[in-house]
Amino acid sequence: MCLEKIDANLIARLIELMQREYEPYLELETIRTLSLICSENPGQIKELMNQGVAPILVKILEAPHPDTDNLEDVLCLIRNIASNCPDYREILLAHQVIAPLVAVLKRSNEERNHEIIKQSLSTFSILCKGKPAPDYETIKNAVPLLYSICF
Repeated sequence: MCLEKIDANLIARLIELMQREYEPYLELETIRTLSLICSENPGQIKELMNQGVAPILVKILEAPHPDTDNLEDVLCLIRNIASNCPDYREILLAHQVIAPLVAVLKRSNEERNHEIIKQSLSTFSILCKGKPAPDYETIKNAVPLLYSICF
């Protein structure tokens, strides 16, 4: 697939469509498309971040009962963004992505959804590694949950 140059208007339109929570299939497909674009061409992540995707991703994570497929793709997109550039990781952290991520992890642990647990732990790991390290206050609520999952 050739994704060398994606029009910024397309990214903006996909982000707009991603916010249609009353159309879960459309939300899922736009999240998947954005994730694919970012994994194929990391240069597009800058445009995605410029279009303000961080708070939208946090909002999707905060949904009370997100679709499992959507959740997996949102976690993948967050990992793609956070691992691309420390500044993008910091933007995600500044938008309070850790709290809803911990809630997803807790709910998945209670439901024994091992795939989402695995995806959430991977996302959490990427958000926490690198310099500067995230502020302890940001991640401290996750520590007891992480301990209970590991032991």
